[in-house]
Amino acid sequence: MERFDNNLTNVYNFRIKAWSSIQYYKDVVLPKLLEEKIIRISPFANRLSFDAPPAVQRLRCLANYEALRFSSPILSLGETLVARMKELSANSGGKYVSVHLRFEEDMVAFSCCVFDGGEQEKEDMKKARERGWKGKFTKPGRVIRPGAIRINGKCPLTPLEVLLVALLLFTKVTSKWKSFKRQMLNMRSHSDSKGFELKRPSDSIYTFPCPDCMCHTNKSADSRSSSAT
Repeated sequence: MERFDNNLTNVYNFRIKAWSSIQYYKDVVLPKLLEEKIIRISPFANRLSFDAPPAVQRLRCLANYEALRFSSPILSLGETLVARMKELSANSGGKYVSVHLRFEEDMVAFSCCVFDGGEQEKEDMKKARERGWKGKFTKPGRVIRPGAIRINGKCPLTPLEVLLVALLLFTKVTSKWKSFKRQMLNMRSHSDSKGFELKRPSDSIYTFPCPDCMCHTNKSADSRSSSAT
């Protein structure tokens, strides 16, 4: 770092495409690393493909959970929070559940899911996607189907849903269980209602399968026709 006046911003910053292959690192990144002795990779998340062999995955885990360290102020704050949570969880033997909701604008926008914000939410998320990932979601032929994403279970949980899941983990089978179960079913029903999306006649059933939604629609149509007769 002395070569760079101990200033990280002076270190060569390697912009690597997300999900890059191991071969790319060997052919492109490694020569630059050998030349510079130290490089930066920014952004850092998801720069390496997840289809790497087990040995590379182990190395990834070793780097993320053993080699990398937070700075001292962050470590100190983390230890304080853990100690406080244990102290306040005396009734459960010091056990607690810590959840990072991560229900933030960039994450919600990237998910392409629809929640309860109506047209204003859709417009805001569209702008957020363009700010953060210019052109990624507006490429020719790119079709965003929030309903299909939700039906496939790929939408992030809202803070309310996370709270209910946490309660589920701690709730024992008591007289309150039926009430809690009913609330969970209502929540799922509300979530599913935002995800009904019908397959167009020209769509392949392999790329967009949703027979349940189509069955629900057909049943409704059948009931209407039967009541008409």
